[in-house]
Amino acid sequence: MYKRYRIQLQPQQILVPEPPFFGNVMTPTAVTEEFPVVDIGRCILCLGCISIAPDIFFVDESTGKMSVANAAVYPKALVDEAIKNCPKDCIYWDQPL
Repeated sequence: MYKRYRIQLQPQQILVPEPPFFGNVMTPTAVTEEFPVVDIGRCILCLGCISIAPDIFFVDESTGKMSVANAAVYPKALVDEAIKNCPKDCIYWDQPL
């Protein structure tokens, strides 16, 4: 009356996103001892820098202002891209004292 069927399921392929690409951080040209600075007086919170480099730039929840994450080194290519795309030119490199 009832027939039994054995169903063999195929394993699903799970796509895992790749981590953000920071370039080859082992070469001296890819990192710098400089650090990025955001002039919060000129920043309009367009969030373009966050879309380019979310591990470097963020909005500080306590102040509501753009901030730069503390890091030992900053990927030069990503920060340069954020600088290039900033509509108010409020991101720049600074030297340690």
